Amino acid sequence: MKTYTIKKVNSKPCDWNGIEKVSIDIYKWVDNDYRPRVEAALCYDSEAIYVKFWAYETEVRAEHKNHNENVCEDSCVEFFFRAKSHPNFFNIETTVIGSQLIGFGPERENRLDVPVEEDVMQIIPSVSDAENYSDDMWTVEYRVPFSFLRRFYGDIDVVKDGLRANLYKCGDLTKYEHYGMWNDIDYMPPDFHRPEFFAEMVFEA
Repeated sequence: MKTYTIKKVNSKPCDWNGIEKVSIDIYKWVDNDYRPRVEAALCYDSEAIYVKFWAYETEVRAEHKNHNENVCEDSCVEFFFRAKSHPNFFNIETTVIGSQLIGFGPERENRLDVPVEEDVMQIIPSVSDAENYSDDMWTVEYRVPFSFLRRFYGDIDVVKDGLRANLYKCGDLTKYEHYGMWNDIDYMPPDFHRPEFFAEMVFEA
């Protein structure tokens, strides 16, 4: 199982050049050769966890303009995680233009749909007009405030507890369907909602 250390930072915005990146480079479940390079990094301060993805793609899809739609059908990156001592996990799914879906629960079924509050998540996509996208790389970043996590985890100190997590890249209805992951999921049928395959994330002291 992989392990990642979430670096503690003291300045805003986060200087991502000094943060260790991980590669989302395990592609499964679809028999094609589309395996875009994707990287992710996390850091934190006293207020929040900060997440950023870099996706190297020359073609993107962004049909879902609103939050809490089926964003996984578009060019999408995903952060699934739970507090180590709690059974329920979050799925935070974010498209190339910053449309986001958030869910919370112990498994794929019976999940709570969590409203996306833009002032809370502060989503920053590098692309606003996907129809005229002509680059070879896009990014998206956002934050997950500890005050937001306390609504669901109560008194659990997430920093002391640590996380179990995985990071994904997908695009169910993109030109080339693909499913990428940081930590391997040894499971069929295709399913990112498999917390038993989450890796360990610890917070730097």
